[in-house]
Order: sequence, then C-alpha cells, then structure tokens
Amino acid sequence: MKKFERPVAAKEPIRFEIDDEMFEAAPQIGASILQDMIEAANLQSTLSVNPDGLNKEAMFKVAEALSTVSGKAMNFLDAVLLPESRDRFAVKMRATENPITIEMAFEVWRWLMEQYGSRPTGPSLSSPNGHDGTGTSWTGGLLPGVSTPESSTATDTSTSSTTSESAP
Repeated sequence: MKKFERPVAAKEPIRFEIDDEMFEAAPQIGASILQDMIEAANLQSTLSVNPDGLNKEAMFKVAEALSTVSGKAMNFLDAVLLPESRDRFAVKMRATENPITIEMAFEVWRWLMEQYGSRPTGPSLSSPNGHDGTGTSWTGGLLPGVSTPESSTATDTSTSSTTSESAP
C-alpha cells in the first residue's frame, strides 16, 4: 500500500506591501487553486494582442477572455489572502482615495503566482532517491506562465515600486 504524505511546506505567510500596508497570503495553496491559477496564466498569455485591426467578433472574444482572466485573478486573490488581509485588500480595491487599481491587483496576482511557483513543494524528483539533501524541491519553472528566481531576469524591486518581498 502506498502512503501519501504531505510535503515539507512553507509555514510562514507570504507577505507583501502596498502603500506601507502589509498584506499576508497563505503559505501554501490547494490543488484546485493552483489549477485555476495555471489556467488564468495560460489564458492571460494569449491576450497579448494589438486591438487595432481586429473585427468586432475578435474584439468581443478578447474582451470575454480578459473578463475571464480578471475574474480568475480576483478569485485567486480572494482564496489566498488571509482573512484580515483579504478584507483590507477588498476595501482598498473599492476605495476612491489611494485605491488598489486593477493594474496593481494584477501585479500582486502575478507576483503571488511566482511565489507559489517557486516555493518548496516536497521531495525532489531530480535525484535518484527523491531527496536533494534538504528534503525539498522547487517547481523550477514547471508551472506555465510562472517564472522562478532562476529563470526570471527581473528582481522583485524592479518589477514594481509597490511590492517588495519579505517572505523567506
């Protein structure tokens, strides 16, 4: 009988800051959330189109896809932000003074996808015995649309002035 054990996982929440206000996301996510995240990232990658010259039907399809990505991104944020942070994030998204804009929300979404895509996930698959000496492995860019520290050329501070990494 095969016994499945939970992999060694990060225990600390993922932290980020907007306007000097700290927000926290869950240290790990479930499989369904990860699947939705991958679907949204894949769909978002297809939206790099120039709207000039598109007919009405094509524009409608792009708008429909953008709406789907936006909904999945907001659902993802709702699912991963810890309750107190989720509530404050939602209030700031609805604010008229210093709001979290849609661009900022997408930036947070992309950054969190990178964090979840590059966190320890369990025993390494790259070694013959399933261990890399530390008991953990990294997804190493295996998630479509998610870069890892090794594959990314940008640093957290260069991607935005509104986010900074405080998670381990």
